Amino acid sequence: MASDTGHKGTLLETVRASLSHAARYNPGDVVAPAAVLWTDADGQWRPVVEQLRGLMPELLTLGEYDPETRTGPTSGCDASSSRRCGRKSSPNSLGRRALYR
Repeated sequence: MASDTGHKGTLLETVRASLSHAARYNPGDVVAPAAVLWTDADGQWRPVVEQLRGLMPELLTLGEYDPETRTGPTSGCDASSSRRCGRKSSPNSLGRRALYR
């Protein structure tokens, strides 16, 4: 499977690469984004998000507070209190959070 980013691999690897691609920016032109917001009004991607949590410690979910799934309300996921949502750094991380809703 190949994505727009030229990445070949499993669906999970491709989604992860797409989120990483979405987080790219030109530091000489714009300020770094605080997060990548992944909206899913119907919850169709929820099963994929649940599987991605193991691969992406920077993936947070907006909702009722649950530290085990790194889920919390918007106010609990801001930059000043990201530890409440369980953000961990990883050598393979996006460098910023991805928020799923």
